[in-house]
Amino acid sequence: MREDQGVTPGTVVSMFTHASRLNERTRTIRSFAAVGCPVAHVQMQYEAPKQSRNRRNALASLSAAVRIARDVNARAVLLIEDDVEPAVTLPEWLAFLEATESRAVTLYCPNFISARTHPAGLRRWAIGNGRAPASRVVTARGLPQWWGSQALWFPLEVADRVIADPRFERSDRSVGPWDIALRAHWLARGDSLGMTVPNIVQHQPARNLITPQKQVHRSLAFLATAPAPTV
Repeated sequence: MREDQGVTPGTVVSMFTHASRLNERTRTIRSFAAVGCPVAHVQMQYEAPKQSRNRRNALASLSAAVRIARDVNARAVLLIEDDVEPAVTLPEWLAFLEATESRAVTLYCPNFISARTHPAGLRRWAIGNGRAPASRVVTARGLPQWWGSQALWFPLEVADRVIADPRFERSDRSVGPWDIALRAHWLARGDSLGMTVPNIVQHQPARNLITPQKQVHRSLAFLATAPAPTV
């Protein structure tokens, strides 16, 4: 699927999904269109759910989005899973990232609310004790423990390096799922990962196809009206 109206001035939005997840996918596509960032490409997986297949489907979605971005002279890709919803200020945040960032940035982090990995002000606000923090992008300090690839923004140069890394095409279990393979890729290169504060994408309460017994994770640091920082 490709819809040219899904291209924001500098960022192409691309989704990876499974054919069985029509309701989740439809809800997500509608929510991104509603804030002015329609999905430009949907990469569909038809095979039975499996971590390696999901990883390769995500890679295919990223590759397709990069091709679209170069066709329209965009400079970045926002790769999303099929069960998320954005803040209403997403277009302003994308414009800010395009103007200021040269590394990958996660718009969603479920597991960065701890004294070891997260700024104190954001921790207090996330647990309901304090005011919302000033909007900014910080370095995700717990990268060796990071997971959660619900919404990742890639400059094209960063996406190119991921696409060129052969680990993402491998079928053996040792590579792990998409987010863990990305983590290993960035750690091996010595790259950092940015994170929006507050988080500007939230996870829908949808069951995971591979591990349906697990509780759905959510971001405690999501703010639907988070203003974008000024350049």
